Amino acid sequence: MKSKGENQGFTLIELLAVIAIIAVLASIIFVGIQSSIRKADTTRSISNLRQVGVAVSLYAQDNKGALPNKKEGSNAMFVSRALMNPYLAYDNPAWFCPILQKAGAASYGSVADADMGRFVINYQLTLTNTGWARSGKLIRVLDIARPSQAMVMANITMGARGGFWDGYANLLFADGSVRRKADNGAQIAPAPISSAAADPGPTVVSEYITLQPGKGLKGYDY
Repeated sequence: MKSKGENQGFTLIELLAVIAIIAVLASIIFVGIQSSIRKADTTRSISNLRQVGVAVSLYAQDNKGALPNKKEGSNAMFVSRALMNPYLAYDNPAWFCPILQKAGAASYGSVADADMGRFVINYQLTLTNTGWARSGKLIRVLDIARPSQAMVMANITMGARGGFWDGYANLLFADGSVRRKADNGAQIAPAPISSAAADPGPTVVSEYITLQPGKGLKGYDY
C-alpha cells in the first residue's frame, strides 16, 4: 500500500495542460522569430536599394545627368547589365531583394532563377530601349519635375506585385532617397496587374508606373 506522502505522479489533465502551455509558448517564440527575420529582410532590402541608387547616381554623373535607358535583353523591367556593370556588378547581392527571393517563383512570375528577386526598374524609362517610352529620349535628372516623387526602381515582381508580408514596397526615387509605400499587389491573384483600371490599389504600378491621363508619369511629369 502506498503512503500518503508517496509521489502519485501527474494526472492526465495535468499533462495535457503542460503540453498546451508548451505549445502556446512555442507558437509565440516562432512568431517572434519570423517577425525578426522579416524585419531584418526589410532592412536589408532598403540597404541594397540604396546601393543601387548610388550606382544609378554614378551612371548619371558619367552620362550628362541621364538615367539608365536600356533594358536587359527583351525585358524592360530589368535595367541593362552592360550599362550598370561598371558601377555595380550585375550579380552583386545588392541588386536583389531578400523579400522577393523568399516570395518564390510562384509569386514572382516568369524569370530566370539567376534573376529571382532582382529589383525592377520603372519600365517607362527603358521600354523603347533608348529612353522615355513616349519619345525614346533620355531622361535627365535635372529635367525631372519632382525627383522625390519620381520612382526609378522598386522591390516589385515581374508580375508587378509588391507589398509582400506587410503591404509595403521599397522604392528608390530620382533624388536618391528610398522610401516605403503601400502596395496591395501581393494580395491580388492570380493575374499580373497591367493597368490602373484593373488595379484596385494602392500599388506601385498604379501610382508610379502607369501613365495618368493629363498628368503623365508621376514625379517626372513627362
